[in-house]
Amino acid sequence: MIASLGQFADVATFSFLLAVLEEHHGFAPTTAGALFALYFAVLTVGQPAVGWLSDEIGRGATTVSALAAGAFGYALLAVRTDLVAATLATCFVGVGMTWSPPVQSRIVDGLSVDERGVGFGLVRTVYILVGSLGGVVVGSVATRAGWSAALSLLTGCVALGALLVVVQGTVASRAE
Repeated sequence: MIASLGQFADVATFSFLLAVLEEHHGFAPTTAGALFALYFAVLTVGQPAVGWLSDEIGRGATTVSALAAGAFGYALLAVRTDLVAATLATCFVGVGMTWSPPVQSRIVDGLSVDERGVGFGLVRTVYILVGSLGGVVVGSVATRAGWSAALSLLTGCVALGALLVVVQGTVASRAE
């Protein structure tokens, strides 16, 4: 479920961040394009850094931190439209979308050596399938209710993912 929520936000972000920056924020295409490039730069640097961090401090804490950063970024994009806020929000969304290394590692950690190939492939197929709905759902919400509503949906998705990690960790620690 956590991977599905993250992938949902990923697909929607890839699909609509540029449109959000142009339509909701009113930025010129060159400014919006520069912020979109910034998003990918943060994501590119962040993926290995978050993977390393998940090995150092733990998968759960790293996942919660990444998803919480994404929730903050989407919320900021929804409520503020100035360039400084949009730049900061874009960076936070970029960090938020680094959720996959710790989540994928958690998935692999939970599989036996004999089932890692097919098991991970099956889990990844399911969460990508569910996540692929991000573009159509967020696009539909934006069309019907506006970008603030669509960004609020993304805020809720990644915040729910973070909450699920916290709940799983609480349940696991009580079982020990």
